[in-house]
Amino acid sequence: MNDDIIEGLFFELIDRSETFSNEQQFLSSLSEEVKTIYVTKLLYNEINNGGFLQALGINQTRELFKEASIAFEVMNLKKVSELIIKARKKLESLKFDFAYGYEISDIEGLYKKFNLDDLDNLFVQETMEFEEILSEYYNSHIIAIRAFFKNNK
Repeated sequence: MNDDIIEGLFFELIDRSETFSNEQQFLSSLSEEVKTIYVTKLLYNEINNGGFLQALGINQTRELFKEASIAFEVMNLKKVSELIIKARKKLESLKFDFAYGYEISDIEGLYKKFNLDDLDNLFVQETMEFEEILSEYYNSHIIAIRAFFKNNK
């Protein structure tokens, strides 16, 4: 039941984020509860779609690694938080250029050079119950979340 509600909130937040000049400005407009849902769901989707390399290196979500590690910890997913930090540090140690604007055509070569498969696999294992944990988080913060959306139409 909450899955549909959370998906709806998430897509509403994505739409809202596009009205801001940058992601940090958008995040500062959110309550802590709403930011936790948005950031964890966004990174969860990105990492499951293309791994840590895509989420923390190539896509715009790379700017959210600090917020994501905090948000996953807030949701009692400390191991996931640690994996995010570990993946970022691994990319840094391999001299990944976060500022460069990579193209789709670069991806295959990047996956060979910056192999994070071990961390991607651990992420999948550690987030097998993410949707249930996210639903529990939503339920335990429902009043604050509803108040945010009511006051920020």
